[in-house]
Amino acid sequence: MGAGKRRCKLPTCPDSRCSTSQWPSSMQSGRWSLGLKRCPTHGKSRSCCVRSLASGECNAATALAPSVLHRFSPEAGDPLSRTIDDPQHVVCPVGANQVLVQVALIDAPHIAPRELLVECQPCEAGQGRVEVPGTRGALDTWTCVTCDADSYVLNPNDGRMCMACPRGLRCFGNEHVESRVAGANWTVQDGTMRLHSCPAGYRVQPPPSGRASSSFDTALQECVACGLGEECTAPPCVTCSLCAPGAYKDSSEQRPCTACPANTFLASPGAQSLSSCTLCPTRSSTRGLSGQSSDTACACDPGLYLAVHRDGLRSCERCPRGAVCDGSSLSTRGGLDETGQVVWERDEDGLFHLKQCPRGYRLDTAAQECQRCGPGEYILASDDPSLECRPCITGMWCVGGGPPSSQPPLEGQLRLSGLGPAQLASPVALTAMIEAVLSEVLGGGDAVVSVTLPNAAIDSDIIVDLDGTRRADADSDEGLLVDFQAVSDGQGSEALQSLAQAAPFSDTLASALADRGLDVVVAVPTVAVAENVGPVGGFEIRGGAAVLVSCPKGHLLVNSSLDAQHCKRCEGLTYSVDPLDACGQRAAKRSAATASARPAQQALAASEGALLSR
Repeated sequence: MGAGKRRCKLPTCPDSRCSTSQWPSSMQSGRWSLGLKRCPTHGKSRSCCVRSLASGECNAATALAPSVLHRFSPEAGDPLSRTIDDPQHVVCPVGANQVLVQVALIDAPHIAPRELLVECQPCEAGQGRVEVPGTRGALDTWTCVTCDADSYVLNPNDGRMCMACPRGLRCFGNEHVESRVAGANWTVQDGTMRLHSCPAGYRVQPPPSGRASSSFDTALQECVACGLGEECTAPPCVTCSLCAPGAYKDSSEQRPCTACPANTFLASPGAQSLSSCTLCPTRSSTRGLSGQSSDTACACDPGLYLAVHRDGLRSCERCPRGAVCDGSSLSTRGGLDETGQVVWERDEDGLFHLKQCPRGYRLDTAAQECQRCGPGEYILASDDPSLECRPCITGMWCVGGGPPSSQPPLEGQLRLSGLGPAQLASPVALTAMIEAVLSEVLGGGDAVVSVTLPNAAIDSDIIVDLDGTRRADADSDEGLLVDFQAVSDGQGSEALQSLAQAAPFSDTLASALADRGLDVVVAVPTVAVAENVGPVGGFEIRGGAAVLVSCPKGHLLVNSSLDAQHCKRCEGLTYSVDPLDACGQRAAKRSAATASARPAQQALAASEGALLSR
C-alpha cells in the first residue's frame, strides 16, 4: 500500500476498507473465495487472495489453501510462475479432478496474476474424505483416510466420509456390503445404503414413518424379527401386523403366528401365549378344527345343546326328550318344526323350554315333548300343559285333533305328481306344507286342515338304485294320493266344496305349492262334504274340555263321563222331550226315572266343577 494508507489485514478478500484500485484489473471483478479467514501476510507488506475459475463461483470448496501460498515468496522469484505440486492441500469441488485457480499478490501490481491448473488427488477405494479444520485463519481442508472395517464408502471421491455400517449389514471398510438377513431389499440413495423392505417374518427398523426426520440415523437400519403377538406373512414386509384372532405368537422370531389347537378358541388379536386360547366347554369340541376365533366354533357333543348362562358362562346341556340335538342346533323330534307351530324358548341361563306344540298334540312340560293325541281324540289348545287329549264327542268332528265341531268337514283326495326324493324323505314337512297351502286356499289361513299321507304310496314311488340313491319313479304317473279334511268357522262346508270343485282349484294349489318350493302337478279326484255319523247336540267348553250339554228331541243326554259323551236315540215308538228323561215310559215311571237321573247329573256337575278348578 502507499503512504498514508492502512496496511491491509482483511477478514475477507477484497474488503471495502481497501481500495480495489490497487488490484490488477483482472482482480477487480468476479467472486472471491469466501473460505479465507484473513489474508495471510508475507513480510510486512504483502498479502494474497485466491479466486477459483473452476465453476464460475468461488467458495470454500474451490479455494487455494493459505498453507500453499506460504510457500511462495517474492524473494524466491516470481511465485506465480511456479506450478503447484502439492495438491493434497487443495480443497477440490465434489466430483472434480482438476481446479483452475487465479493467484495474485496484493501490493505487487508489477506481478500479473497467474492462472494455475491444480490436479486434485483422488481418494482410493476404501478411503473417505475427512475435513480438517483450518487453524490461525487458514481454510478448512480435507484429507483421505482409510475407513474402519465396521464402516463403508461407496464412492471415495463423491465427497462422502466413511459411513457407519447399518445394523442390518456386514461392512468391510469399502464399497462391499452384505445383508445380515437374506431377502432384505437394500438400495443406494444419496450415497448411503437404505433399507426398503424385509422378508417374511421381519419388519423395517426404524419404521418408515420416522425416516423423514432430520434426526434419522441410517446406522440403525435393520430387519427386526416380528415381536410377540406379531407376524408378517406377505412380503415385502415393512411393518408387522397383530396375530389374527384364533392364533398367537409367544416369541420374537421370524416364524408366523401359531393357530390355537383344536377344542380351543381365541376372539382377540395379538395374543402372545398359548394360555390366551380358551378351552371349549365340557362335552364340546371344535370337531378337529384349529385356529378358531369364536366360542360358536365349540359344538356340543351329539345329544347336547349349547347354553349361555346369564353370567356369560357356556355349558353343554342334555337334549330335551322331545327334541333332537346335534351339538350345535336343536330341533323338535319327528320333524314337527316343519309345521311352524312349535315354540321353544330359552330362559336367562340359556336352557330350552317347550312352550307350544302343533295342533292335535299335548304339551308335556315335564318330559319336554309334544305328545300326539290318538285317533278320534282332540285337545282344545296345545300351549297349555294342563289340558289333556279327550275322545271326540260322538256325532261331532275333531279335524286334525282340534276342538269338536258340529259342522261336517270337507273331505277329499289330492293327487300330487312329480314329487322328488327330498320331499318324500320328510313326510312330516310335506304334510305341514300341504296343510298350510290348503288352509290358505280354502279359508285364507283360517281353515283347519288335516292331511294324511299313505306311507305305502310313498314307498311305491321311490326307487333305490344299486348305489343306494333314492329317487322318484319317473315312470309312475299315478302320483301320490293325499287324503284331507278341512273345516272353517268362517265358511260352511258346502262353500268349501264349491271352492274345491271349481276349475282353478288345482292350478291354484299347484301355484301355491310352487311358491314354497314344491313343483308338482295337482289333481283333485274326489271331494265331498262328510255325512253326519250321529245326532248332533250342543256343547260348552268347561274346565279345559268340551262338555255335551244338550241333545235334539228324541235323544237322551249321556255325559256322565267326558270320555263317553253322546246323544242316545230313543228306540222304537218311544219318545223323549227332555234329554234327561227316559224314552217312552209312562208318566208315573217317568218321574222315578227322572229322579234316578238326577244323581248322575249332579255327579257330572261335580266333575265339571273339578275340571273348572284345574
